Amino acid sequence: EDDKQPASSKKEQTASDIAKLRALVVDDNASDRLLVKTLLGKLGLKQIFEADSGASATKQIQNSLMSQDLFDLIITDWSMPGGSGLDLISEIHRFGDLGSCGSKRRCGL
Repeated sequence: EDDKQPASSKKEQTASDIAKLRALVVDDNASDRLLVKTLLGKLGLKQIFEADSGASATKQIQNSLMSQDLFDLIITDWSMPGGSGLDLISEIHRFGDLGSCGSKRRCGL
C-alpha cells in the first residue's frame, strides 16, 4: 500500500521518521561533538545527545536500556583518553541482547 502513496507523502513520512531517531555522539573533543550534532540536526534528527567519554556514553546507554528509550544511532570517536571507540563498542556488546530492543540490528549492532 505504501507504493501507492504520493512521493511528497513518502518524503514527509521519512522526515517524520528521521526526526524521531535518538542519536548519541561520543567524542572527547567538544568542537567535534558540535560539528557532528550540527550535521545530524541538518539531516532532521531532533533528539541528539552527547558524551565526552566512553564511560559517560556507557552510562547513558545503560540508562536508555533501563528506560526502554533506546538510541537508534551511536557515533563514536575512535581515539579518546581512557578508552577508544572500539572499547565502547565492545562494552555495548557485553550488554548482551540489549534488553527488549528485539534484535542487535535494531540496536545498531
